[in-house]
Amino acid sequence: MDRHDQVLEVWREFIATGKISNEKILSPAIMNSWKRSRECGVDPYQKKVPVILKEHKLKNLLERNKDLIEICRPFIDNLYSFFRGTGFVAALADVDGYVIDVTGDKEVLEMTSRGSFVTGALWSEDVAGTNMIPIVLRENKPCQLRSTEHYCWSQHRMSGVGAPISNPAGQMLGVLVIFGPYEKANPHTLGMVVAATHAINNYFHVRRMLTESQISNKFQKTVIESIPEALIAVSNEGYIALANENARKRLSLPENITGKQIRDVIEPGNGNFLSIISSKNNIMDMEVQIIQDRKPKHYLLTCNPILDAEDNPTGKIIILIEIVRARTLVNRMIGAQAKFSFKDVAGNHPRALETISLAKRAARTLSNVLLLGESGTGKNIFAQAIHNESNRAKGPFVSINCAAIPRELIASELFGYSEGAFTGSKRGGNQGKFELSDGGTLCLDEIGEMPLDLQTTLLSVIEDKSIVRIGGREVVPVDVRIIATTNKNLKEEVKKGNFREDLYYRLNVFTIEMVPLREMKSDIALLARYFADKMSARFGDELIRIDDDVISILTNHSWPGNVRELQNVIERSISVSLTNVIAVDDLPPEIRKKPAAIERDVSLKAMERQLLLELMQSKLSKTEIARKLNVTRCTLYRKLKVYGIPYQ
Repeated sequence: MDRHDQVLEVWREFIATGKISNEKILSPAIMNSWKRSRECGVDPYQKKVPVILKEHKLKNLLERNKDLIEICRPFIDNLYSFFRGTGFVAALADVDGYVIDVTGDKEVLEMTSRGSFVTGALWSEDVAGTNMIPIVLRENKPCQLRSTEHYCWSQHRMSGVGAPISNPAGQMLGVLVIFGPYEKANPHTLGMVVAATHAINNYFHVRRMLTESQISNKFQKTVIESIPEALIAVSNEGYIALANENARKRLSLPENITGKQIRDVIEPGNGNFLSIISSKNNIMDMEVQIIQDRKPKHYLLTCNPILDAEDNPTGKIIILIEIVRARTLVNRMIGAQAKFSFKDVAGNHPRALETISLAKRAARTLSNVLLLGESGTGKNIFAQAIHNESNRAKGPFVSINCAAIPRELIASELFGYSEGAFTGSKRGGNQGKFELSDGGTLCLDEIGEMPLDLQTTLLSVIEDKSIVRIGGREVVPVDVRIIATTNKNLKEEVKKGNFREDLYYRLNVFTIEMVPLREMKSDIALLARYFADKMSARFGDELIRIDDDVISILTNHSWPGNVRELQNVIERSISVSLTNVIAVDDLPPEIRKKPAAIERDVSLKAMERQLLLELMQSKLSKTEIARKLNVTRCTLYRKLKVYGIPYQ
């Protein structure tokens, strides 16, 4: 008895009893497939598969697998040329077991169609039993299935081979199978199918690499064109390999410059620039001048080498950033932007409202502004608000404290310096505050502390609207509005000879006097609640309420430190308070006054600390303790820290 008949006997036994006495004759894959087919209730004597897609469902199936079909078609046609006239059929199935393409002799296809082996038929294991398609799908490797190894009787005259098709990521896309009369089976058929699927898988791999290469090239081009700076790549010999659109615009370069010498396409008069980029040195943010349309323009130059696989320089990348844009980026990085607006200024006192109104009118002018007032009255906040209300709001806001910078450094801070101006100076020089605030506002805080000799230079800058860097000769135009602040009486300083009279009148175009807090007592409660609300939001706490006795104490305080002192007092009181109410005992000792009505025999803070200690020593969780105190966990941790009580 040959193997065909042996397997047939085993099959009859299994169909009748569900048992296999001679398991060695079947591979585990086929034996397990038989068992699953039986469990799924597949009829071993069915002549046709019961599931065949029609119309729009078939159309959708083919559309989903269009790419796979088109790629496999040439390889299947090539296979067909070898088995034409043999009675064999080549078929393609998707990962669900649906037949999506069938190729073979016409009469053979007519015969297989009677068994429902047609496009759109479902030949999965749970529908058609053990056959070539589900075996390969489950095993994910080349397989062979002979005649009586099929689960259904109608397929016992067939033998087939199949192999999986996968994408480069290893994801299975489908199955390629060849089947026909078992007596005509050829041992080389499996090798042909494996070779075909290998070629198909390679095609997917090559196509993916080609697609990735195209995407990469497009991505690189998009990135280069998206760079806001001018970018040029040149070879060691000076030939241009690429230049982005910004480089062509800013340097007035022709469209087709690839392969041309950079010295032949750049405007005459730029010998110094060409000499710099021809050097072998790496360059980082060097300030250079380039003649464009017969006018000098200033850029920051960065020049880095392009290296080959052996790290030998083959060319260089040249990046040019306009000075104006560089200043904008620097200002953004150092925070040279006004944060406050008039929405951040609170007050209902008539003098406060008058000051705000005057500042808004000043913002709408082009004039310099002088803010006079005691420390802590909010001069810097008003300076930022004026900037944000003006037509320079989109420009930089740069502030410098004239009293905080050593006398010998303030000139270089304001006007910048050129390369080599002094020992240790930065290569390429450095921009000063005037250049950084070009197109915006420069706030000269504590202007009354500026040295006399520097006042002369400042007056010249205000009049000429240009600066010359320390150690340099080039005149740099600057468009800057000045807001000066001081807590000194500049008129008295002029009389004493400490401040130039002509500079005073240059700055005193629009003067605003800030009102001390002690002269606006009716606003103290408003400001205290404003700061409490603001800090509650910052700490993530519930809104903090202020006790009426506290408001009374705050209103009667003299506030030598003005609004800044009030803000600090509120912040400190919120930090030490164990509840959501600022009480008298939460105030600093120098602020707190204890009328008889609110005297306590025992310090409230001592009681609060003792209560916290007892609760922390209990078995309650942090959440339960916070709930008992009617505070958030955030507030609880802060109070534990204030009283020096361990968190654990």
